[in-house]
Amino acid sequence: MSDLRERFEELRELERAAAPSFVWARHSCLAGQTRMSGPHITTVLLAFVAIVLLFKNEHEPFTATDHLAARQIAEWRAPTDFLLHTPGRELLTTVPSIPSKGVLR
Repeated sequence: MSDLRERFEELRELERAAAPSFVWARHSCLAGQTRMSGPHITTVLLAFVAIVLLFKNEHEPFTATDHLAARQIAEWRAPTDFLLHTPGRELLTTVPSIPSKGVLR
């Protein structure tokens, strides 16, 4: 198992040598960061709650007019819908029956 780890470490070193320097500079800056502390988390949560409360009151539920408009849009039919009803259309919606051997003579 340690042999496998050593091989992966060698691969990482080869990648570091081949990659541009700015890639690893950014990585080393991020690696030194610590986790967020309690006050930071509290501030983020309070900001999130404030945003949710601000936008919650701004958007009202659908009104009767909105429902009527939605129903009218859903029931609308194009004036050219009749062109879709072609002659022989029933042939496309049914499955032909195959007669049994005894019927054909």
